[in-house]
Amino acid sequence: MATWQDVMPVIIRQMIGDTTTPTQYSDASLQSLICVAGVMTVRELDFRYNYVIDITAISISPDPVIMMDHDFLGLVCLKATVFLAEGEYRNAARMAISQRDGPSHIDTKGIAENLKVAAATRAKEYEDAKIHYEVGDGSLGEAILGPYNALLSLYSGNVSASNTGANRDDTGTFFSG
Repeated sequence: MATWQDVMPVIIRQMIGDTTTPTQYSDASLQSLICVAGVMTVRELDFRYNYVIDITAISISPDPVIMMDHDFLGLVCLKATVFLAEGEYRNAARMAISQRDGPSHIDTKGIAENLKVAAATRAKEYEDAKIHYEVGDGSLGEAILGPYNALLSLYSGNVSASNTGANRDDTGTFFSG
């Protein structure tokens, strides 16, 4: 059976587009990030299970994949992508230059600005998801994970009709029902 260490890095990689080999982030660095994001998320929200997260041992107990806690999985993965986006923005901002030499001009400040917008967008997505979870109908995990829900079901050995595309709307996204 798969564990959070197997599934959550895959979800994050899909969310950030880090899917080609070699990957930008190692599994170990994503697992560490997931633990940090998990601690921050557990401090902000109450979940169905009482998660114990050890950042130094890189562990989450109980395992949210085995518990099928899609809300926890989705929110923690979103929070991790916020941290990644903010880090990429900070790194790009530190490296941004604007240089003129006669008719030549090099300017990388636009890259940093685009990454700043991306980081703000990720943060808003997380905040919106958090609010939806706090006041919503409890299906947040499916809303965030969308097609990755099929991945979770395959790891657990269950495949429902919604994972086969039978419950898709015209835009290709999953909906409850």
